[in-house]
Amino acid sequence: LTQVIDGQTFFGMRYRYRITPSVAQDYNVPSLTISAQPGQASAPLIAHSTPLAFKASRPPGFAPGEHLLVADGVRLTQHLSTSASPLHVGDSLTRAVTLQADNTPALSLAAPPQATIQGLRAYPQAPMISNLDDGRGTLTGGQRVDHWVYRVEQAGHYQLPAIRVK
Repeated sequence: LTQVIDGQTFFGMRYRYRITPSVAQDYNVPSLTISAQPGQASAPLIAHSTPLAFKASRPPGFAPGEHLLVADGVRLTQHLSTSASPLHVGDSLTRAVTLQADNTPALSLAAPPQATIQGLRAYPQAPMISNLDDGRGTLTGGQRVDHWVYRVEQAGHYQLPAIRVK
């Protein structure tokens, strides 16, 4: 950054750290030590940031232990694909669930609940977790894609349970 203070030009760098509390409690961020040696300085210069403190509280409507997703916007979609049509015992069905949240880091997105379905064996796959950005390096949100492969073990009619995000 370039800043003019009382007619004198200063150059510097600004860092921003996003803090995403995951537990309702008091937080204390200690002072950070910054060291730099500008070209005209004979030795490194050291500065300290101001310590910060804040309190995170549980939003109304959430029970203790219930996952909190705080975002400006949320999109939840799913895609189903089958190994055959119609399905028979031994065939498989893949469910892909994509959760996108605006202004929320991807690592704060929780896995959707996995239900046991009698007659189907579920094989959860490793999730694909990524941050979304505006193409210029600014974080705009997060995305989590979960895949489950269900193998049909018994003939029957099945319904996959709904997935909700609060």
